[in-house]
Amino acid sequence: MAIRVIQKLGVLGLLLCMGFSVPAQIDDTELAKSKPVSIQWVDKLSGDFSFKDIWDYGFDVHRNDFGQLVCEMYCSEECDAMVDSSGRIKADSLVAYYKLVDTTHQYHAIVSEATTYGWSDEPYLDATRISQDTVYCNTFCDGGIYTALHLYLVKDQCFAVIRFHSPASPRHGGGVHYYFCKSGTIKIDKKLWVNGVLKATFNLDFDDPKYPENEMYWNGRIYKQIVAGSD
Repeated sequence: MAIRVIQKLGVLGLLLCMGFSVPAQIDDTELAKSKPVSIQWVDKLSGDFSFKDIWDYGFDVHRNDFGQLVCEMYCSEECDAMVDSSGRIKADSLVAYYKLVDTTHQYHAIVSEATTYGWSDEPYLDATRISQDTVYCNTFCDGGIYTALHLYLVKDQCFAVIRFHSPASPRHGGGVHYYFCKSGTIKIDKKLWVNGVLKATFNLDFDDPKYPENEMYWNGRIYKQIVAGSD
């Protein structure tokens, strides 16, 4: 079943942990190393989920000295041309500028703690329904974060993978590394799930093949609206 999940993800892919959502793929042989964890469905999941009401602007959006929301680093030439030498958006370009720069509120969707490589407490997560039986989730990798958690919720099972993109040179172990779930628990609020919301708590342990004596885990809480994936 897990192999069929990844085949469906061929177009969607996985996130490359380089500050942008870039499609990547994981092959069947790699995914088969992840041990499925049985989902515990509960009628009302308890816990502190107040983080869901906290929001920020996108990774590259900041407020300038004039109180304007602006793209700071990864800006198109078109956006740059609408800003004067002092950093202020030109008055006649405001409407056009905000058609290019996304200033919507990004609500937090996950709180977690982990012992793994390149981890930071990134508060954003996507939850996408890619088939009738499957929801795919991934944390973001913005602003120098090199590790993402990927969850594949397939019927009553969860397949978890940590994807670490090392910035080191290939000669020194750089590149993409996968760490696969070996055990754990995950609880999901069944009533909210039926209404298209993922509310979950999880405690997942992973294998570190290079240093098997190391403890590697990712624990947390999720609250996120599930969206439909593109065909």
